[in-house]
Amino acid sequence: MTDSQQRPPLSSSQSSRVPPAPPPMNMGAGKAPARPAQQTPSNTLQQSGAAASGQTPRPAAPPATAAPNAAPVNASAQKARMPARSVGLSAGHPTLEKLVRHAYDKGFSDVHVGVGETPRFRNRGDIEITDYPVTDQATFMSWLREVLTDEEIRRFQDHLEFDGATQYDFARVRINVFDTLRGAGMVLRLIPLTILTLEQLRMPLVLKDVCHYHKGLILVTGPTGSGKSTTLAAMVDYINNEMPKHV
Repeated sequence: MTDSQQRPPLSSSQSSRVPPAPPPMNMGAGKAPARPAQQTPSNTLQQSGAAASGQTPRPAAPPATAAPNAAPVNASAQKARMPARSVGLSAGHPTLEKLVRHAYDKGFSDVHVGVGETPRFRNRGDIEITDYPVTDQATFMSWLREVLTDEEIRRFQDHLEFDGATQYDFARVRINVFDTLRGAGMVLRLIPLTILTLEQLRMPLVLKDVCHYHKGLILVTGPTGSGKSTTLAAMVDYINNEMPKHV
């Protein structure tokens, strides 16, 4: 029995599943068929994992390019962008340092400034009005920026009161900023950098004897500007110079 007699004829459905013959290769150009590109193990694993999960594999990310070199920061230009501490000072108004210097040269103890008021000095308990113009809001804020940081100014604006200190090359200054019905105000107390002795202050010599006491409570009282802090500073300076003690 021949092979054609042993095998049954193919049905139409079976014959349709037979793959067609591959197209003939064009060998006329004399070129070998291109081989598929080799895949790296990482790409192969990613594609196989994506195929197993039924997702389309994502193409590999392009290589990162180096960012261009940033332009160097110009220090002078950056400094010019920063607001100056004296910005906002109105015409005819002095700087706060000039006011403090004026009070120091005259021997005054305090400087009083405030929005809507003329700057004033305290001279041994008496208030002396200056010839400067009335302080406006812009000038007062400029004075605040001379002696306070931005954080300290925000603290005053939140609590409407602030106590601090600053120092010039000729005196130390205690600062009290507060709020009034007219607006913000400020009082600056001048503290000399040089501590005067009890003799220079013409204080009674009994204060030296008090400095030698080992026990007890000493009270130095008096109104504002009467010299309480100056007297205590002279007594502490006497103890530091005459006794082997830590104050």
